[in-house]
Parts: sequence; structure tokens; C-alpha cells
Amino acid sequence: MLMMIALVAYLYSGVQFFKMCGSLLMDSVELRTYDGYRDSIQRKVRNRKIYRHLGKMILGALFATGVVILSW
Repeated sequence: MLMMIALVAYLYSGVQFFKMCGSLLMDSVELRTYDGYRDSIQRKVRNRKIYRHLGKMILGALFATGVVILSW
């Protein structure tokens, strides 16, 4: 039972990782495409979203690791 919870948490972390990678890719594409993007509000919002995905990924991995340790 605990291993299933850990598996779901690891999958959640993986999804957050791929969301973060997609946001980073879109940010780099827009940096190369638009001149005024570097100092725009839109970039600040996207960076905040990237950090949010990173935080969720780290918390999910830590939670899953804690569940695995508790299940032994």
C-alpha cells in the first residue's frame, strides 16, 4: 500500500519535471524570437511557473522517498 503511494508521488514528480522542461524550452524559444521579451512581465510570470514546478517536483520526490523509507 505504501509503495503504491510512493509510486504515485514519483510519477507526480516526473510529470512536474516534464512541465518544467516544457516551460524552460518555451522560455528559451521566446528569448530568441522576441526582442523585448527579456524584461517583460510575461517572462517573470513564466519564471514563477518554472520555479513552482521545480518546487512541486522536489517536494513530491522527498515525500515519495520518505514513504519508501517508512515502508521498510
